[in-house]
Amino acid sequence: MHNVQNADELSNALAQVLSQIQENGYRNIAVICKTSARCSVIADLLTLKGVDFRLATSFDFKYEGGIVIVPVHLAKGMEFEASLVVDADAQTYTETEFDGRLLYVALTRALHVLDVFWIGQISKHLEKVVVPQG
Repeated sequence: MHNVQNADELSNALAQVLSQIQENGYRNIAVICKTSARCSVIADLLTLKGVDFRLATSFDFKYEGGIVIVPVHLAKGMEFEASLVVDADAQTYTETEFDGRLLYVALTRALHVLDVFWIGQISKHLEKVVVPQG
C-alpha cells in the first residue's frame, strides 16, 4: 500500500516498484487505472522515468507479456503475475457500488504481487484494510 503525496512521487514510486518486481523475476505486470485517459497520463509519467511498457486502450489489444498499462474495464478477465493499482483514492473510486466493483476487479488481477497507490484519502472500499504507519 503506497500513499503518495503528488504525481511526481507517484511516478517515482511506480517506477521503483516496477523495477523491484522485475528484479524478483516477474514478467507479466499490469499497471491498472480506472480509465483509458488516466492510463495515458500514467504512460507519459512512466515514459519520463524510462520504463518500458505497452499501453492498452482498446479491446483489440493483444497482451504478449511485459509491463502493460491498462484500464480496469480491459483488465477484467485477465491475470498478471503482478498488478499495480493506481489511484485507489476516494475521488477516483467513490463510495458507489459500481466503483466498488471496478476496484474489486482491479485488485483481483494479481496472482502473486499486488501494490496499491493513492494520493490523498484512500477509497472508502479500502479504508478498513489500510493500517496507519507510525
